[in-house]
Amino acid sequence: MKLEATAVGGGYIRVYVNSVQVSQHMSEREAFESAVNAKLQNPASVVTYVQSSTVRITLKNVPTPVPAPVPEPTPIPDPTPVPTPTPVPVPVPAPAPAPAPNPTRRVLNAATDFTYLGSYQGGDYKISYSGEVFGDALTHRYVNGELRFLFTGYNGDGTHDLREFVLPNSPMQQYRTDNGYNGYVAGSIIAPATSYSRMWNFWGDTICHKSLWWEESEQRLWSGSGFDYPQGDIGSDGTQVLYNRKVPNSPGMCTDLSGWYGVEGIGQRAMWGKLQKIPQWFRTQNNLPKYVSLSGGYTSLVARGLHPALGPMIVALPDMQGVYTPQQYYTDGPNIPASDVTILVDTRSATTQDDWYANGFENRSKDRGVRVTPVENYYDAGDPRHNPSTRPTEPSIGSWQSPAPGDPNGWGRWVWGDSYHGTGNWIDDDSGIRNRHGIVYVFRGSKGKAWYQSSSGAADGVGMEIHVFDPADLALVKAGTLPAWKVRPSSILDIGNLIAPGVVAINRVGATYDAFSKRLYVMTFSESGWNGEGPFSYNQLHVFGVK
Repeated sequence: MKLEATAVGGGYIRVYVNSVQVSQHMSEREAFESAVNAKLQNPASVVTYVQSSTVRITLKNVPTPVPAPVPEPTPIPDPTPVPTPTPVPVPVPAPAPAPAPNPTRRVLNAATDFTYLGSYQGGDYKISYSGEVFGDALTHRYVNGELRFLFTGYNGDGTHDLREFVLPNSPMQQYRTDNGYNGYVAGSIIAPATSYSRMWNFWGDTICHKSLWWEESEQRLWSGSGFDYPQGDIGSDGTQVLYNRKVPNSPGMCTDLSGWYGVEGIGQRAMWGKLQKIPQWFRTQNNLPKYVSLSGGYTSLVARGLHPALGPMIVALPDMQGVYTPQQYYTDGPNIPASDVTILVDTRSATTQDDWYANGFENRSKDRGVRVTPVENYYDAGDPRHNPSTRPTEPSIGSWQSPAPGDPNGWGRWVWGDSYHGTGNWIDDDSGIRNRHGIVYVFRGSKGKAWYQSSSGAADGVGMEIHVFDPADLALVKAGTLPAWKVRPSSILDIGNLIAPGVVAINRVGATYDAFSKRLYVMTFSESGWNGEGPFSYNQLHVFGVK
């Protein structure tokens, strides 16, 4: 005979904040990481994690006892039989299994889950195009319990500073007014351009698209960058797009650079969007690596080399640190093999091709990103004039007009200049128990007529939208049951009249989601005036509450 102890139940390690469970994990490392993040977000809270399991004790190899003889009972007379009804068995329902995370039921609904709370005006907005507060690539972090925002400032000479600011105590305003600013100053230059050593200094005055993401668990800042206007082969065929570094808590120099990293076959202009960590439950359920690049957007010379995506571009990436040999930015060759990544959304096939409209919606084999803001597309051979100096007056004759015929939602399609910038945020938790989740982008695109004039893009106005994607669609792509070009938002919210009333153009957009406050912060930058006031630059930080 022997005793056997067997652990039963989940054996989860549970994280508690002020005695309330906030997550559960299978490994102590993940639980510790979650607990640290919770403490950093709310230093005054009591954060603990507890590992518990139930152990069942059983006996093995117990000898079977020999039964003693049972004496025969004295027979008694049989009573008169009374018929008894046959009992009807009552079915006992089996216990319901614990519900698994269901992305379809948990997707954010943009129309009801995003509430505009107001905005903060940044600094003295009437400044020159030198771009001293050139807002771009927004992210945030907590330092000693203080919420800080990081973004990049363009200096007008091809260099970019890393800037950091905190929000003031002044109340938010509902839209931009001409009564001065109520918000943050441009922010202290926490890391000057010289500290980047060829990381933000690109070939003189060349503008680059950028993204930022603060990885709290590793205390490092991830950056993505891609040329807007390629300089010959540099930029058009380049793949180097991601790197990370340590950032000081006060103005100083960035340290511990790791990067650049680039993926075989994917140009930097297609993958410069915000890096995010894939929620653990989704990674496990779909056998995916640790990170995901949430990209998508126009860059100049779209047809040259490894072109960008005029729509969403989502790529799952492994942990690069210490695995792949970092390379210099100007090295075109990739250092991450294509076999090590998983493309989950890819609209590049429609960037340089004509539309599918003649064949019908159901017969399409490619597609661009979608939009609700009305636009008349004079790109894609829509304007017979060559580099005109005036606004078009005749109807467009080109491809990719909006709304797209046969689209079940009546949505339009992206045109040149449209972009998600570095705004992608995956809203969820590692355990998959958050009531709502989704992949959220902020779309910035042309409004009204959109055309090419005097060697630059032009439009009547600007459209701003929140796009929410269902992660379940990404799982279908991974399983091979949905083409990567066919993924589209599950819901769209038009926010143009909320954050850009009367604005002629918004040139840069950044966004970051703070899980602690459940707020989405959207930074916009414009250099083209407001209500016809004339050329000047300003930043604005818009705040949305998220259910």
